[in-house]
Amino acid sequence: MIDIKKHYYNMGNEDINMMLFGDLHFSDKFNDKKLDLIYNKLKNSEYILIAGDLLDSTDVVNNIDKRDKLIKFLEKVSKKSKVFITLGNHDLAIRNKHKKAKDDNNEFWLEVSKIDGIYLSRYNNYYEDDKIIVYLLEQDYDYYYKNKHESRELLLDRIKEDKILFNNIDSNKIKIVLCHSPINMIDNDISNELKDFNFIFCGHMHNGMMPYYLDKIIKGNRGLMSPDNRVFANNTRGVKDINNIHLIISGGITKLSKTSGIFRYFNFVYPMSIDNIVIKKGKIKKKVDIL
Repeated sequence: MIDIKKHYYNMGNEDINMMLFGDLHFSDKFNDKKLDLIYNKLKNSEYILIAGDLLDSTDVVNNIDKRDKLIKFLEKVSKKSKVFITLGNHDLAIRNKHKKAKDDNNEFWLEVSKIDGIYLSRYNNYYEDDKIIVYLLEQDYDYYYKNKHESRELLLDRIKEDKILFNNIDSNKIKIVLCHSPINMIDNDISNELKDFNFIFCGHMHNGMMPYYLDKIIKGNRGLMSPDNRVFANNTRGVKDINNIHLIISGGITKLSKTSGIFRYFNFVYPMSIDNIVIKKGKIKKKVDIL
């Protein structure tokens, strides 16, 4: 099942339809039939934003059959849509039995970046057209793994370095930050650096591991478990407004992946999650629809 959450906003000068998802966690155990299901939900969208962890471990690209299927999926979705991809922590390392080693995987990511219609954070971290501006903020390996916790300081430094890209940003366009992890995005200093943006789109949190019906009954941003093993962690799902920026935390396609070990067998309990962001010039009622 695919759980599609619709978010409606009244802003800007153009009608815009965007689809957001993350955490595909593609691996040799991934059911490839899901790619067709996902494509059928994405195919009519003008913009598709992928919030990291396309891969579960970088060594999956050594499996030629799997690699080809993922490339063909990306080629297919980018034929009619602009596709933006930022890299997540699983896209930056070989992971096996809770061990990890840094892997830039440049050859594969360069191939992805050369697909027409795809914009990848590593090679092209700023996009602008007549409707939207997208800042593809890549939180790198050191951000995730140099310290015990995700590094606020490294992220803040990165944003300040990139700020030359959006110093004179067009106030009439919809402005989006696409990153993987929301953990430090609520920090006051970081959100202040990004104050000219309308949205921050991210993933990483796997919807706080909330079962489907609990997610519908219990509103808010708190979940059962976070990726860094915090129980009842806040800011793991849903939408949160930070200094007039709308933070949308996408629930993820795969909640329990191959690198979860035996827990991956319980992934069937959770639906795949995709967010549909609809921006209208006229005022409409904000709501969430489940399809």
